[in-house]
Amino acid sequence: RNLGALVVDSTGKPFVLYLQYNTEPPGQAFLASPDDSGNWQQLPLQEAVDKHWPGYAAVDCRSGMSITEDDVICIVLGIQPREHPVAEQERALWGKPYEYAAEVYSTNEANARLGVESATLWARENLGVIKVAWLESRDGGKTFTARSPINPDPGVTANQPSIEMPTGFNRIPAGSYPGLIYCTGLARNAEEGEVIDNDVFYVQVE
Repeated sequence: RNLGALVVDSTGKPFVLYLQYNTEPPGQAFLASPDDSGNWQQLPLQEAVDKHWPGYAAVDCRSGMSITEDDVICIVLGIQPREHPVAEQERALWGKPYEYAAEVYSTNEANARLGVESATLWARENLGVIKVAWLESRDGGKTFTARSPINPDPGVTANQPSIEMPTGFNRIPAGSYPGLIYCTGLARNAEEGEVIDNDVFYVQVE
């Protein structure tokens, strides 16, 4: 389970967003919330991803969920095509957990198999394959509607979406939507002495 986010609705009910790379098929997004008995239940988030963006995998949900004062749940995901030139033989998707898995979990054959560099290079070299997808639910996660993925330029990758959160003093008023920022270009660690100069965009849904 990786890169989670959490919101609480007006009744105090929590919703937990996370993704998993090592599922079948790989790269699935999950939304969990307790039922009336207090037991965690999975809401149909991945079904919505499959419906609106067939063939795409979730690779990022950092800071990926918010909620308005009238309980509209808003979710942003980084998505990329599940199938690509190195996917079949190496079962790999873009993302740090895969990039570092071989080094960190070298004693675990399953994780080491996922820790490949070529999938990371494929996503970096094919700009535009990673998009920012927006989903929202007005019924507590029972159903989801979607907006067109953000892809400002086919030759530019949209990275690290972060959605505005209600934080106590900051509220997302009823009838409005949270703001969203993301950057374009490479998402990687800088080399010593290097400055990575990415453009940053702010999006407001109407």
